[in-house]
Amino acid sequence: MSFTDWKTDTIANILPEEFYNLIEKNRDHIQKTFPVTLSYCPDLEKTKQFLAFNQDKENHKEGYFFYPRDNKTNALIGYLCIKSIDNRISKCELGYFVDEDYQGKGITSKMVSETLDFCFNTLNMNKVFICTSKINKASQQIALKHHFKQEGILREEFKNSDDTLEDVVYFGLLQSEYLLKKDKLTSGINQLKLYMGSAKMTSLSYKILFFGFYYYWLYKAIKFYFFTDNASGYLIFIYPLFILALTLFYLISVLLFFKKSSSKDSYYKLILLPHIIVPICTFFYVMEKYVL
Repeated sequence: MSFTDWKTDTIANILPEEFYNLIEKNRDHIQKTFPVTLSYCPDLEKTKQFLAFNQDKENHKEGYFFYPRDNKTNALIGYLCIKSIDNRISKCELGYFVDEDYQGKGITSKMVSETLDFCFNTLNMNKVFICTSKINKASQQIALKHHFKQEGILREEFKNSDDTLEDVVYFGLLQSEYLLKKDKLTSGINQLKLYMGSAKMTSLSYKILFFGFYYYWLYKAIKFYFFTDNASGYLIFIYPLFILALTLFYLISVLLFFKKSSSKDSYYKLILLPHIIVPICTFFYVMEKYVL
């Protein structure tokens, strides 16, 4: 289940105490994936120094730091950093984790999406990469979800908290690939908006489409449960009337929408025709099969 009641905060608004609490709470959770951050935050005083160091890096545009915050509790629930910035070839790395209690709620994915927009459109990076340990399947899924390509495996590239050297999976995303995917997504959304009538299609029209499908599947369900060989004549008589009433209500809704639409909306009227036909066909099917 997704969690949407949160916002992204910047390092200027982060108190050492709340970041230390986040680290301390998730120490076991991130010890194998964020050992460097853990080593810099063993206590509150060291955490203050770590935040001050990162603030200085951001002031000099050598790194950027973002923190999701629960709007209700005001607690930090994650951490994302842009690091390893190489301005010579316009490349940077993303590192992130989310509070263990908030995993699987879409927070990391949303933050990565927003950060990619910042990297490619604001920082004008040519490439963003993610290095993740082979055991961190969740991080790998985030990379793949955002169209990163696995470029290789760096052998014994990373030392975890128990000083074990691990292989690292390297994912990369080019600015050209990101913009192409974004253009395709935007085009797809625009086509969907066109199909659904965009802003010209009133809230009533959405209800019309919904009710059209609703009536059809309601018919399928009732037919399955009631129209057996032993169905009583009473049910066979009542059900077509019920479908007829729903159909009339549906058609009246459509006519009201058409009446409010201008002549320029002929295209949007046209796409509604299949949804008008569904309940009508349903009615005649029932009449022919069970009544006539």
